Amino acid sequence: MNESQYEKIASPEGEDLLKGLYRVRNCLVVINDNQALIYDVMFRRDELNHQIDEPELAEKIGIKKPLEIVDFVLLVAGLVYLLYCMVNLKLDALASAGVLALYFVGRVKKNKALSIAARFLLTVILIGLITFDNATLNSPFMLVATLASIGALEGLRRAYNAKCEQDNRKECERVQSHNEQIEQEDAQLQIKLREATETIEAAKKQLKKEVTQWYPPDLCDLEHVIACIDIVQSGRAHTVQEMTKVYARDTRVHYSI
Repeated sequence: MNESQYEKIASPEGEDLLKGLYRVRNCLVVINDNQALIYDVMFRRDELNHQIDEPELAEKIGIKKPLEIVDFVLLVAGLVYLLYCMVNLKLDALASAGVLALYFVGRVKKNKALSIAARFLLTVILIGLITFDNATLNSPFMLVATLASIGALEGLRRAYNAKCEQDNRKECERVQSHNEQIEQEDAQLQIKLREATETIEAAKKQLKKEVTQWYPPDLCDLEHVIACIDIVQSGRAHTVQEMTKVYARDTRVHYSI
């Protein structure tokens, strides 16, 4: 913008010029501060997005799927063999108890390696039971042991499933409460984001008005404005033209006016 163009604009002078520079500075400060706020809000919203939880539900034990049926049969065989060894005072009772414990630990901890190992060992026990002589297999003890094992396992299964339902309900409530807190904070952040955006737009409109009317667009930066304020405050300039000339001389950069 050349000097003749500035002459056509009612440029402020003296105290009015200083007040105008303060207005420009305030607009730039508001814009910079709210842009920083927007950055912080967006960063926090991204953090919250990664904090949203999904419930980790415990898996209940069923007896409908093929693998579940196989597991149930193997566990019955393991319990029957355990009872047989206990009644007959065989040391194999310890081994059988260990295999059963291995299965349940693998199931609770969701450890596939332990579950596979336990299934293999239980299969060995089942094969061992099948090779018993007919008199042993058809004895009243084996019938009672089998029925008792089935009843015990079914009772354990129902108790475990009830505990799973209780734990799953608590987990869902915990996750829901946690996610609701995140949603509430995110809603507040959205309000801050909207307010900051509106504040920036208002400041930009005011800044555009000042620049259009009198302020040099080449100096529309907070650092430049502060330097210009210092020039006017020190009495080295009283008009926009004088201010830009002194600034150009101080910074050894020519800004056209």
